[in-house]
Amino acid sequence: MSTARIETRIKVGAWIADPALNLLEQGGQSVRLEPRAMDVLMHLAARTGAVTSLEELMKAVWKDVIVSDGSVYLAISQLRQALGETANGVSYIETVPKRGYRLTVPVESVPVKSVAIENTPVPIGQGSRRRWQTPALAIGVIAALLTLAWLLRPTTATADHSLAVMPFADLSPDSDQAYFADGITEEVLNRLASLRDLRVVGRTSSFQLRGQGTDSRALGEKLGVEHLLVGSVRKADDRVRVTAQLTEARTGQQLWSQTYERRLEDIFAVQDEIAKAVATAMQVTLGVGENALMPGMTRDVAAYDEYLRGMALNMTGRPENFPPAIAHLQRAVAIDPGFSMAWSALHAVLSNGAFVIPERAPEWRRAASASLETARQLTPDAPHVLLALGIVSMRNGNWVEGADLFQRLEQSQARYSPGEAAGPRGMLLLASGRIGEAIPALEAARAHEPLAPGLAMALSRAYLVSGNSGGALVEIDRGLQLQGLREILLNAGFMTALNIGDRSEMERRFAVITDETPNAPLHRRLVPYLGKPAGVAAEIRRLAATAISHEKATLAEWAAYYGEPALALELLTESMPRPGGPSMIWQPVFGATRALPGFESLVRNIGIADYWRVYGYADFCRPVNERIECR
Repeated sequence: MSTARIETRIKVGAWIADPALNLLEQGGQSVRLEPRAMDVLMHLAARTGAVTSLEELMKAVWKDVIVSDGSVYLAISQLRQALGETANGVSYIETVPKRGYRLTVPVESVPVKSVAIENTPVPIGQGSRRRWQTPALAIGVIAALLTLAWLLRPTTATADHSLAVMPFADLSPDSDQAYFADGITEEVLNRLASLRDLRVVGRTSSFQLRGQGTDSRALGEKLGVEHLLVGSVRKADDRVRVTAQLTEARTGQQLWSQTYERRLEDIFAVQDEIAKAVATAMQVTLGVGENALMPGMTRDVAAYDEYLRGMALNMTGRPENFPPAIAHLQRAVAIDPGFSMAWSALHAVLSNGAFVIPERAPEWRRAASASLETARQLTPDAPHVLLALGIVSMRNGNWVEGADLFQRLEQSQARYSPGEAAGPRGMLLLASGRIGEAIPALEAARAHEPLAPGLAMALSRAYLVSGNSGGALVEIDRGLQLQGLREILLNAGFMTALNIGDRSEMERRFAVITDETPNAPLHRRLVPYLGKPAGVAAEIRRLAATAISHEKATLAEWAAYYGEPALALELLTESMPRPGGPSMIWQPVFGATRALPGFESLVRNIGIADYWRVYGYADFCRPVNERIECR
């Protein structure tokens, strides 16, 4: 039996817009849009040439969702960036003052053929005690995979080889193995992400939608993919059963399903089998055996279990969880000393813990350095090692070495995890002040990880520095709608309003800060000075006397806001280096601070000036004879 599927596409000027895939195509070029941006484009196209008001767009595209005008501005900005200009140098979207927006190019429908999809049932073996070692079962699985590959064969319509790996459900008797199920999910995702011809949505975005229903069409639309891999894990004693199912997101049609039952020590072979089967179905080549593995992975189940437990605790970010997270990771590397990923993870947790718990800093930083050196010796070219080495180099003031390591990181990611490179590249460009280059990279990273709150925060800062204050607030609010980093984003939203200088926006965002929000005590001490700043510099100095590095950075922003650029520069100098790098020094509030002669000493001391000479200067600085002038 077959069903007909009609693809609806339109031609907008020189571009072909495919709303089903959120894709723009022109010649050999393709650009993926966020779903809301595509919705705005389709709404404008439906009224080609006519003006559509801001209110109408908000009502049509953000129906039943409370958003600000900035959401429309951001969508229009993304469309303009994607569409560019016509051959005559005219923008595709015109702003009509006080009225709205309109398309300036003709719109045509693109006729396409119906695509017949065969709903052939896929044979699945009977019984729950399946073994790949049984020849008859092996033949049956091969037949099922061949059938699945045929189901996903190229058709007259362009196939989008895109996939989201959803969190595998924990069906263990005591429901206490969620972390183990998450680990299996992530390993399957990592293996599939190494395929050049398969676009796999990142872990953060997939995991954002945990527990949000089983409507495959809705999940596919949110993640911008055509296929979903769902599954479950049941772990009891020394046995594990993993079930995986591939579905077409738009129709919910099951394309392939398989259950794997193994003794626990075979779990890595199970992960390989699932990844390889789905890769065959997507008509791409996985590679053979070990070539598909991320370098530095373990084959010891006990070590892997400790690693998962440690990382689960680390992700909470709570101070009390750092010591047990470290203990789990230390046990992981004790069980398997060759487990490079765990050594890198131990370095990261120790380094982060040193900033959060200053009294443990000397001990933990020494241990962090030793852990990273072990990881480097084990797998010198692994992405997780190169990323950590690059960050350490920059924190130590060697930005040129750090940038070289980031270039090696991109090469390594191209081999092991395509699609991941844009994020680190964007963060490096943002930290170095090359904002015009940082924004496209971070936007590409957001397309890969649309539900990652950390990227929303980074993009917000990039937009803020570029002068797009509306876009900055929209990104913060987008991040607040996602899972994770809520308190950090609340703080970032308040500080963004401070940088903009919008008193009413500051008061609105200050009202939602909680006791768990970073720097909340500092804000509560300094907000009363709004409108009556007498004595505020002395108060900032009193607070700085007992502040740690990230608190001094926040106090520097307050000092700059209250018109004390010299004090701001002093506090910035004391706060560097710190987690997140120096990207904050490019914020608008530090304009007067950057103009001070001492700012040159700051950028030279942290090593970023050497990087500029090799890779290009920040958008705000330029060389003048032997000096560096910034604004």
